[in-house]
Amino acid sequence: MAKNLTPKQKRFCEEYLIDLNATQAYFRAGYKGKGSTATTNANRMLTNADIEEYIQELRAAQQERTEITADRVIQEVAYIAFARKSNIATVKNSVVEIKDSDQWDEAEKAGVDSIKIRQIISEDREVFDTDVKMHNKTKALELLMKHMGLLSDLNIAGATAEKYGYKLVPIEADDNE
Repeated sequence: MAKNLTPKQKRFCEEYLIDLNATQAYFRAGYKGKGSTATTNANRMLTNADIEEYIQELRAAQQERTEITADRVIQEVAYIAFARKSNIATVKNSVVEIKDSDQWDEAEKAGVDSIKIRQIISEDREVFDTDVKMHNKTKALELLMKHMGLLSDLNIAGATAEKYGYKLVPIEADDNE
């Protein structure tokens, strides 16, 4: 529906997709303004139905080009959330053994942030200090829970209450208070 937009509005939409910063897109598209006025105008542009529609069209084309879809992002977060360090590294006789990376599954590959191996040589022996760092599992689980609607206060309280055999009942306001 870009036919109803001016070239400057189209440019705003294209610039907006770069960093999702409406104010910066406003300036990069060639609009003038200062401070809160520019921010207000930029945010107002985002509520324009034609601009919203064009941004969605651009976003769909971008997803097709890059093959980055919501499903793919959620899958990657799930890999991180459920990756286990014990699937790639084991400790035997006080030595960390790391499975060959070509044997890792997708979750293991996604879950590993870094592996650092440091060689320590002393006069009488050689020791390897190995550190396997995983991505933030708690953050990944939190993102998945938010996506699934499991992280609202009511859901957390309800799950806790149900665990102990209680049922949450909304409290109605007393008019006398």
